[in-house]
Amino acid sequence: MITSAIDGRIRFRSPALRDQGQAERLQELLDSLEGVSLVSANPRTGSLLVEYLPSVLDQQTVIDAVGLPKVEVATRQRADRQSSSRQRYMRIAKRGMLASMAALLLFAVSDRERAHVAAGLAFLAFNAYHQYTYRRRLLV
Repeated sequence: MITSAIDGRIRFRSPALRDQGQAERLQELLDSLEGVSLVSANPRTGSLLVEYLPSVLDQQTVIDAVGLPKVEVATRQRADRQSSSRQRYMRIAKRGMLASMAALLLFAVSDRERAHVAAGLAFLAFNAYHQYTYRRRLLV
């Protein structure tokens, strides 16, 4: 799938590009095209960056040369919907942490111990959800 494209530069992402051998073969193929100035594959992220001269090569030719499966367009749309849902939940978690922290401080200043403890527990719950959601990024 194409993650960004401007004249002279296209970035592709695909699980297929995580394979070192396939990424290298694709890099060699694109390097052989006239008008391609840079090809950079990153198998760790499954990303491929292609910089080309728009005066020599058009965008569609580069896309056709890469030849990633068309199925990825539907996969990307589904991932976008899941991503927006995740963003909504993260927004709730972050606002919950902020509100519970404000309540925690307010109750501490006003010397209301039980409310202070309850706000602290609410903060810990929101924080635990936040940490759980980002566990893959945190534990790398």
